[in-house]
Amino acid sequence: MLFSLSDLCVKLQQQRWGGQINFCPSGQTLTHETMTAHQDWLEQNIHFSFGEKIIVVSTPTPETVSTLLWLWHKGAVVVPVKHDMQMDAIQKIADDCHAHAVIKDQDITELEP
Repeated sequence: MLFSLSDLCVKLQQQRWGGQINFCPSGQTLTHETMTAHQDWLEQNIHFSFGEKIIVVSTPTPETVSTLLWLWHKGAVVVPVKHDMQMDAIQKIADDCHAHAVIKDQDITELEP
C-alpha cells in the first residue's frame, strides 16, 4: 500500500513497485520500466539546484507523471500549468516565478535567469 508520492519514489528506486497507471483516452501505460527509462533520460538532460522552480506542462501522459515524481524527489519546486495554455501565458508564469526551465513531455527548455 502507498501513502504518499515519496513512498512511491522510494519503491521505484528500490524496484519494489510492480503497478501500472493507465491513461485515457490514449491507452498509454506507465510502468516501472517506462518510468525508470524516462527518469534516466531526465537525469541526463536537465540540471537544476534544489529549490529551483520548474514549470511542467501537464499533458495527460506517462512522461508527465514520471517527470513530476522525479522533480519532486530531486527537490525542485514544481509549477504545473495546463497543457492547453498558450506559450505566451506560460512564459509570463515563468517570468513571474523566475522558473529555471519548462518541461513538456520530452521537450525541455532551460530559461535565462
